[in-house]
Amino acid sequence: LKFVVWANIKIDKYAIFVYAVPLLVLIPSAAFTFLKFGFLSGITLGFGSILMGLAVDYSVYVYYSFKSSNKDIKKSEILKKVSKPIILSGLTSIMSFLVLYFCDIILFKQLAYFAVFGLIYAVLIAIFLAPIFYKVQNKQTVTIKLPESINCKFSIILIILIICLGLISLKFIKTDFSLESL
Repeated sequence: LKFVVWANIKIDKYAIFVYAVPLLVLIPSAAFTFLKFGFLSGITLGFGSILMGLAVDYSVYVYYSFKSSNKDIKKSEILKKVSKPIILSGLTSIMSFLVLYFCDIILFKQLAYFAVFGLIYAVLIAIFLAPIFYKVQNKQTVTIKLPESINCKFSIILIILIICLGLISLKFIKTDFSLESL
């Protein structure tokens, strides 16, 4: 049964590059971080999964811009339209992680270096390399219809419930803030 399910999945040949982006970002980021610091901490390596998610987002945005655009539009016009949001999104993430570099703890400096280098690389890949592999497909993306109005009372009750459960769970969370335990 699982084979039948997998056999019915259609893979878009133009989307294959998206799957390669995390490796294209992580390998050089880890290599340059290792060259700069002489080691890679477990925290930095663990952060790689988060960096993979951030890095692939930019190429996904470009991919869907190409996929949903009219065939009469040039690639350069699509890229011009999507570049500014990608660059600004990348800059906000880069600036957030760059702050860690000014910390006195070497592990945070390493994490900042790894993240900033990876995010810069991811933005550059999305803007300069990804468009080479993508094609304007003129396919509309799936739109999700949200309810026009959300019940205010239900929303308030849900928010209060989430906050209460979060506060109750604090009782069961044990933390050790010593650097040795990291």
